[in-house]
Amino acid sequence: MSTETEAKRSSRSAAAIAVLVTLLGGLWLCAATWSGGAAAARGYDDIRVGAIWVPVGVREEMVGAGDPRWRVTLCLVEWDAYWRRPHEFGKFKQVQQASSCGESKRQRVLDLAEAAYAAKTRGVKPLAPAGFIFQESRVGSTLLANILAAVPHHLVYSEGLRLPTSPRASRAQQIAALRDYVSLLGAPARAAASCGRDDSRELLTGERRENRYRRAW
Repeated sequence: MSTETEAKRSSRSAAAIAVLVTLLGGLWLCAATWSGGAAAARGYDDIRVGAIWVPVGVREEMVGAGDPRWRVTLCLVEWDAYWRRPHEFGKFKQVQQASSCGESKRQRVLDLAEAAYAAKTRGVKPLAPAGFIFQESRVGSTLLANILAAVPHHLVYSEGLRLPTSPRASRAQQIAALRDYVSLLGAPARAAASCGRDDSRELLTGERRENRYRRAW
C-alpha cells in the first residue's frame, strides 16, 4: 500500500517538474523572441519613409460615345505613420482618412492611361504584385496584412481599393485599365523634399525615381 502511494507521489512529482520545465522553457522562448523582435525593430528606428503619392480611387470619364477613359485620383499618403503602426489601420481607407486624402491639396487627378505610361517609362519598372491575400471573416487576414505592412519597404494595400470598371468597356479595355491601375500601385511617387513642392509630376514628366519598395497585397 505504501509502495503504491509512494509511486503515485513520485509520478505526480515528475509530472509537476515536467510542467514547470515546460512553462519556464516557454517563458524563455517568448522572451527570446520578443528581444529578437525588439532588436529587429530597433534596426528600423533610423528609417523614415516620406509621404508618397499612391492611387486611392478611379472613375470613368464620360466623353461622348467613344472608348471609355478613366481618371485616377492620387493621394499624398503618410506612409511612415502607416508602416510603424499598421494595427491602428484596419483598412487602407483608414490610412487615407489619416492622411487627409479628402483635402484638395492632398489630391491629384490624372488620366489613368497617361499616368501609367509615364510610370512605366521612368527608367525603373513598377513593382509587380508579390502576393494576394484572399480572406473570409475572422481568418486572420488583417493580422497577416499588418505583419507585412510593418516592414518599411513593403507596399501593402489592405482592402478599400476601387478598381476601374465600365459597362461600356470591352474585356480587353477592362484588362488594360486594370493593368494600368496595378502599375500605379507599384510605382509610388515621392513628395519632393526641396522647396516644399510635391512630385506628383514624376508620373507625367518621366523623372527617374529610386525603386526602394517591394509590394505585398
